[in-house]
Amino acid sequence: MELSRLRAEVARLKRENEIIKKAAANFAKRCSVKNAWIAGNSKTYSLAEMCSVFEVSVSGHRAWQRGAIPGRKRLTDVQMRAIFRAIHAELKGVWLHEIHLMMN
Repeated sequence: MELSRLRAEVARLKRENEIIKKAAANFAKRCSVKNAWIAGNSKTYSLAEMCSVFEVSVSGHRAWQRGAIPGRKRLTDVQMRAIFRAIHAELKGVWLHEIHLMMN
């Protein structure tokens, strides 16, 4: 059982090493380069393997593929509520004004 576990570990390490060797010539420290390489080699290696080797989260890579802005921060719940309240207050005034105009 231990021998099987060790063989699997050796196989995983060989694949990681192969990924690194193939990517080394093209690599910069920018996330976009890492993500582009991962996307270009998705048929050869698993996404989880490549993300692990290059220290890129799977969700981060998928966001990059969808065109997300790197390093963008999410708003906190408090910030979102403040924005929603401001939009609601602004639109409520517009709707009431439009209804008033339609009724007169």
